[in-house]
Amino acid sequence: NRPASFTLRQIYESRNCDGHSGGKTLYFQAWWEKFYKTWKKHGGKGDPDFITSEAPSDFVPPTEPKDTNDGTGRGVFATRDIKKGEMIYGKTTNLAYFASGYSFQNFLKDLKTNEEACDFMKFSWPQSNFGPNGESAIVAIMDYHSVMKDGGEAVNCGCIRGKHCMVDEYALRDIKKGEQIHCSYNGDSSINDAINQEGWKEFGLL
Repeated sequence: NRPASFTLRQIYESRNCDGHSGGKTLYFQAWWEKFYKTWKKHGGKGDPDFITSEAPSDFVPPTEPKDTNDGTGRGVFATRDIKKGEMIYGKTTNLAYFASGYSFQNFLKDLKTNEEACDFMKFSWPQSNFGPNGESAIVAIMDYHSVMKDGGEAVNCGCIRGKHCMVDEYALRDIKKGEQIHCSYNGDSSINDAINQEGWKEFGLL
């Protein structure tokens, strides 16, 4: 697969991402549909049949995107009380991926604003052993759950015992309506962390 001709650090600097590190825009469905079309335009694939989810076809996540109260930008919040062990996120239709760094680079180039490009450098990640034959890919979730924040010790959603969580996430404790949902990014919570992940080397992006 063709490697990228620029690193993410070079793209970061050309897009002035220092000025957009907080992320402010609350992207709603029309934006995500636009992003997905642009992703597909550059050879990105979606709804991989080798990824499984236990979510029923009519599953509606009990969450919504909102501005945070602490001035840190945006996040995902519970729309109702959620019981421990209840599914918070699941489905594969919004999962998309690229097989090459060159295609991902061109996707970023085609995004209209610097904020969009900077956001997708954080929303996307390199994933090893992703494909049906164990190949690596550049992966993103094409919906508002991409703005979910890292919780550190306050993580309240993730995988639970007895579940196969390729995509699905569950409440790790009871969550009250209006409470912010936090996942774990395993240390890659900032855009600088995200673009410096070792996995980008395989795609020519580090």
